[in-house]
Amino acid sequence: MENVRRQCGFFNGVDVPADGTRGLVTLKSSSKNHIDVEFQEEEGNPRWKYTGKNNSLLWLVGDDFNDILFASEKQGRLLRDEARMEAFRRTLEECHLEDIGYSRK
Repeated sequence: MENVRRQCGFFNGVDVPADGTRGLVTLKSSSKNHIDVEFQEEEGNPRWKYTGKNNSLLWLVGDDFNDILFASEKQGRLLRDEARMEAFRRTLEECHLEDIGYSRK
């Protein structure tokens, strides 16, 4: 694999040896500016996603993250842990992401 990687011009890559035939990698989309891949390590395990992009592009990330930034956003009886909300806020800040809000209509 190292020879193939080098022939493709990826001189600073890392080769990871296969451990059996477990796992599935699905290329969802790609261009000269991004790659979007979905992984499932073993059948029945949760899938996860990797997105790599050219940092000069604007990027919109959307999903239900099942978390909130502030206690005032919480509806219902169970309170959210302040440390968890702070970790979520810090993650958004470190990734240069911004919450655009939510509206139930």
